Amino acid sequence: MLYFRILNCAPDRTEDPQSDIYIQSKGYTVGGYYCVLAEAGYFSTEWLLTYQYSDSHLPGHSVWQKIPGVELNTGALGHGLPEAVERALAAKKDGSNRRIFVVTGDGELAEGSNWETALVATHYDLDNLIIINDKNKL
Repeated sequence: MLYFRILNCAPDRTEDPQSDIYIQSKGYTVGGYYCVLAEAGYFSTEWLLTYQYSDSHLPGHSVWQKIPGVELNTGALGHGLPEAVERALAAKKDGSNRRIFVVTGDGELAEGSNWETALVATHYDLDNLIIINDKNKL
């Protein structure tokens, strides 16, 4: 739903400083993320057939250098939110209307870096930061 109704972004505008940014902090859920990116036109749906193959464009964790539309490499939990806050603060300082969306899991919110980052986001009143938490009871 985010890519098709809410996010202000498109495959032909990846370098646009006004485009919204989406960060999938829950790296282990990347399979669904790839499906959304393919459906949104960031790459061919044919790539999905090679998901996690050794020579695939689509490894088990997203890699921004390899996959169009991906904003952040994933892997270790607790890194997505700090990166999202950094980008939200930069956008705010630049006077951009860009919004930063980040999906986290409740398990990774136990990381101290996320609590410190939440304090930073509050301190700078980052109203352009949208945190979506997957409450999966972990």
